[in-house]
Amino acid sequence: MHKYGLLLLSGVCLFCVGKSALAAGSYETPAENVRKSQSYDYLLSTDASFRRSRIAKECRPIINDPQLRADCIASFETYEPVRPGYPRRQ
Repeated sequence: MHKYGLLLLSGVCLFCVGKSALAAGSYETPAENVRKSQSYDYLLSTDASFRRSRIAKECRPIINDPQLRADCIASFETYEPVRPGYPRRQ
């Protein structure tokens, strides 16, 4: 039994080391984060289908509080309004 416990412990350790090595490889610089954020904001303001999918993904799970859900949907217009010249619906 002791032999298998040691084998299991070493397997867990290898898994944790491998997982942390993968996480270290996924680090992004602050500049990359800003670029991705700006791209996200731009798409929200110019791409109607992207906007609809994000509203659905972020607001649809709010089912117990209709006011909170309405506030979630309204926040998209407040913080990332559709740019002039771009369609609201596709």
